[in-house]
Amino acid sequence: MHDYDVVILGGGLAYAGAELLRNKGLKVAIVEKEEPHLGGVCLHEGCVPTKLYLAHAQKGKRVNLADLKKKKEDITSRLREDIKRLLKGVDFVYGYGELVEPHTVLVEGKKLSAKYVIINTGKSYTKSPNGKDLLELEELPKSLNLVGDDPTALEFACMFALFGSSVNLYFDQQSLDFVHPSIKGRLLKMLKDIGINLYKPEDFKQGSAYFLNKRAPNSTCVRLELARDKVGHLLVDRNYETTLPNH
Repeated sequence: MHDYDVVILGGGLAYAGAELLRNKGLKVAIVEKEEPHLGGVCLHEGCVPTKLYLAHAQKGKRVNLADLKKKKEDITSRLREDIKRLLKGVDFVYGYGELVEPHTVLVEGKKLSAKYVIINTGKSYTKSPNGKDLLELEELPKSLNLVGDDPTALEFACMFALFGSSVNLYFDQQSLDFVHPSIKGRLLKMLKDIGINLYKPEDFKQGSAYFLNKRAPNSTCVRLELARDKVGHLLVDRNYETTLPNH
């Protein structure tokens, strides 16, 4: 007999799935390392705060980063509480979780068993300082070096250039392969038009910089021998199931 029908390892966007499962009458738990990060990267480091900053930057007004940071924190806190209200009836278990056995998640010494385990551990930056640190700034830097190959580097470059910083972007343009060729040239021209200086990543030699490289998967907490690619992503089939059934 399992403790839960479903345990979700990681409190990111899979919370939407937790709502659906609960509505079907299943007993569900979400394991998240710490309560303040419930909602994951999208809520705290990605979609929500970056779009807030970009929207403010596009107004063309003088920015007070301390005030903007406070607004970001208020919004993410409110949305985090909304998630908790939305998921009434779902158990939240806080602490570092590991998939240690089939159907078993270990959280700070306590084992949770489930018929199904959803692995929702997301990704993290591999170098510091990075985008998380940019969102913590309270004073606008006069100049800024951004190094990376992740599209979020473009977001941060645009917002800080529009805020008024002198931005040097060391960016691998091959990372724009997802952009249609008819748009790519116009995009690069737009970046230059708003004052962003474009360089190749290898041109950055020394000095302070924020590193916005593609995030690496948080898969070390999955301690089972599941198939992975060379980076560490868990391999799944067309039903998003790993090589271990029901996981």
